Parts: sequence; C-alpha cells; structure tokens
Amino acid sequence: MPPLPPSAAESPSEHRSVLIVGAGTSGILQACELLRHATRPLPHSEFAILERYPGFGGCWWRNTYPGCACDTPSHVYSVSWWRNPNWTKKFASQPEILAYYERLAAEFKLAQSAHFNTEVVSATWIEKAMLWAVETRDTHTGANRRVWTCRVLITGLGPFSIPKKLDVPGIDSFAGEQWHAGEWPADASVAGKRVAIIGTGPSAAQIIPAIVDDVKSLAVFQRSPAHCWPRNDTSYPAALRWLFSICPWIMALYVSHLLLLQEYFFFHMCRKDNWLQRKAVRTADEHLAAQVADPELRAKLHSKDAFGCKRPLFLDTYYPALQQPHVTLLTAPVTAITPTGVLSRADDGSDTLTPVDTIVWATGYQLSRAGAAFPTYGRGGVLLADAYGEDVSTLYGVANAGFPNLLNFVGPYSVSIWFSIVAVIETTALHNAAVVAHVLDLNRGSFARAVMPRMQRQVEWVKSLRERQAELPTADASCVTYYKTPKGTVIAYPGSPGEYRALLKKVEWRRDWEMVEWRPGMAEVAVGDVPEPGRV
Repeated sequence: MPPLPPSAAESPSEHRSVLIVGAGTSGILQACELLRHATRPLPHSEFAILERYPGFGGCWWRNTYPGCACDTPSHVYSVSWWRNPNWTKKFASQPEILAYYERLAAEFKLAQSAHFNTEVVSATWIEKAMLWAVETRDTHTGANRRVWTCRVLITGLGPFSIPKKLDVPGIDSFAGEQWHAGEWPADASVAGKRVAIIGTGPSAAQIIPAIVDDVKSLAVFQRSPAHCWPRNDTSYPAALRWLFSICPWIMALYVSHLLLLQEYFFFHMCRKDNWLQRKAVRTADEHLAAQVADPELRAKLHSKDAFGCKRPLFLDTYYPALQQPHVTLLTAPVTAITPTGVLSRADDGSDTLTPVDTIVWATGYQLSRAGAAFPTYGRGGVLLADAYGEDVSTLYGVANAGFPNLLNFVGPYSVSIWFSIVAVIETTALHNAAVVAHVLDLNRGSFARAVMPRMQRQVEWVKSLRERQAELPTADASCVTYYKTPKGTVIAYPGSPGEYRALLKKVEWRRDWEMVEWRPGMAEVAVGDVPEPGRV
C-alpha cells in the first residue's frame, strides 16, 4: 500500500493531538498516563484510541482459545498503581485478566476516547504539516475509510499482534478448518474431530490439555521441545484476598517477592553455565521424569536447548495429555499442507501424511516486526519495516530515527524471557507521556515541530547490546525462538529489567533525540537539537 499524499493532512476526517493504536494493556496504560501526567495532562478530547476489535483488552480480548491463561503470576501481571487484591488464582485465566483491564479502562472513562472496530490501514508522515496521517477502515464493513491526523502517533499493538505460520506450501489448499491459536473462532468446535496442532509453545501447551478429552484424535507436531516446570497453581482463599484488600502493604510485599523471583533469579537462570541455570534444568528434568514413564516419549520431550533459549512452560497437565492413547507426538518437520492433512518428513527422507479435519497453528508471532503491524511511512517515504533492516535498528524499542513523533510499545530489545512485561509497559507509558508533553509544548509557537531519535545514538545503542546478547542462550545457533529474527539477529534485551527501565526513566533529549521544524516561508525543514523542557 503506497503512502498517503501530503494533501491528506489538509482535510482529515478527524484530528487529535495524539492517536493511540490498540486498546490492549499498552493502549490502556498509555491513555491513563496521558490523563495522569503531572504537569501537562491531556483531556479525553485530545487523544483517540483506535482499536480493530469491539472492546478493550487487546490480546486478552482476542485470545480465547481453550485453556487460555497467563503464565506470569497474576499479581505481577497487573499495574503497580492499580493492584488487584481479588485475583482468584496464582495464574489467572483469560476472562479474569480481561475483566481486570476492562475495569481499569472504565475507571478512567477511556470509552470516551475509544473508537472500536477501527483498523489502521496505514500511517504516513506528512513533513510540511509535521503531522501523521492515519488511514483507517471499519472492520465490520471493510469500507468507510477515514483519514485521521495527529501530532504524535503511538502504536500499542505489542509483540503478539502479527500471527505467524510455517512457510510451507499448500496452506490454502487444505479442505478442512484451520486457524491460528491467537484467532480461535468464537463458534469453533473440535469435538469428535481429528485435530492437528502445529507447535508446542506456551499457547499449544495450554490448548492441548483443554481439548484432549473432546477430540477424536490429536496429532501434535513439535519442532523443538521447551523446558517445562510444575505450574503449582493455587487458588487464593477469600480470607487472603480480604487481607490483601485491607492491608495493601502485605500485598505489596507479596508482589515484591514474586518480582524478585522473576526479575532476579529468573534473570540469572538464563545466564549460561551457572548453578542457577543448572538448577532450572534439573527442575525441568525432574518434572518430566515424574510425569512421563515411557523412555521414548520422554526423550522426545526432553529439551536440547540451554535453559533461557525460549520461554519455558509452566504446566502440570501438558505431559499427561500427551500420553492419552488417541494423542500422537510427531517430531518430523512439517513440509507441506495437503487438502486432507499435514505432510511431514523424517530424517530418512520418508514422508508421512497425517489426515486431519482441523489444523491449529500454534506457531507464534513475528516479534521482530513489532511496531510495524501496518505500513508506516516516515521521512522520505521510508517504510518502517525496511528501516528496521537486518540489524533491527531502533532506540530502546520505542522509537526510530527518521520517524518523527512515532512512539512504540514492547518493540525489539525492550523485553526478554525474565522481564515482567507489564512493568515494561508501565515504564514505556510514562516515557511516552513525557515525550508527548514536550512535543506539545514545542508546538505552542509558529513553528511546527517534531522529535525523533538521533541515528548515530540509535546505531551505537544497538551495537552496545551485541556483545552481551552473544552470551545469551538465545544466541546459540541451535536455538529456535521468537526472540531472534529468521536471519539470527537476537532481539532480546541482554540486561536486567531494572537496567532497561532506567533507560526510559528520564528522557535524554540532548543525547538521544533531535528536532525537525518547519513553518511557511522556510526553504526546507530544519533539523537541530531538542530544547530541554522549560527552555522552549
């Protein structure tokens, strides 16, 4: 899709100071921080949330597959300034998490700014206007295209917004039903059917136990097994929930304990060749041995990766489900889809066709394209997906040189296996709110102004990560993970969560950013330093 012409900014359908794309956790928290900003809060009328689905929740609205739940403790998967004392389980289910974020959106009256069933088709930077022109369409009709303009564009679609399937022939030839795990149809039924699940990551490992008793047969195609720990899920009794509600400091201590386990111990478990990593592997091996007696199946399920290569599983029901008599675990690579089933090829070159009625693609998402879920054209018509390049260049995963006033959430290098993603989103929302406040201040006079990362700083920062990334298990040539691009570039942050959050805590205008400005009468757009806040 080509970029919009400059004339798109002259008579838009709608204009806002800020447009937020996505009404999931990122979009909700970003809107809250714009409203909560200490010195320059934005009213609801000055920003809009564009959401392709009919409600708030993002991935928790979309992901309704059987067994869907969080593999991060519930109290960690919530906002630090809006804790929930009433989580019913240690690992909350999808409906409970969705309800939590819907309540947060209602608390801040975000429906006033939300435009549901509105999908962003493209975004184009209009240089002389210093505005983004954003084209949308109605997801119900596919028509009713509109053009919005905004001073600042914030994409909150997150890393799990672009589903991925295997690159194999014949996908469209399949005569049965097929869908991605993240797009499970509301009216879908697998009861009495022959089902294939391609992939054995976190989503697949939750789906398999949830449907195993309903299906006629289940063929599970495994590319590489992950380490699996006991889930040890527990229900929180009413008395404990009451205690958390009347004594928030006790809940705060509990959350601190959970964060310490995840952000400190888990961080060190994902370092190569230390005693904590060996302990993590031993825990997974003991769990596998305790639940799987058959040595042949146990060998198939034993992870060959270093712990930390990919996200581990936390489940007590996964291994038992795979041992049901009507379940088959296949480790030969999938080579094609035929009209009647899934074709796989063994090491000896022999092909096996597994006839199925339904295919579920549990093959993950394209994390390296986070922030580029729709065509986004920056200065000179450069496409954001191209600007990332093979080196996946970005500043802190939140902004890109050549893309003024464009901010992102959970982009490359902003998360790792040991991160609390909600804590990262919180910090990013605060950072973005500070950028928005300064951009709006910069535009109070006759100049139209925007800010973007300095290319030199962006390149230097990405380069500074490479040595430590090379030491991660993710960097191993044998490691297949979504924290690495197809060409092998590691996009996980190699340091601690606290270290990453410190990068965003204070906006370093002089070091990291530059300003573009223009007003009628100027021969060309000027590029220079960004004045510090208070010196505009």
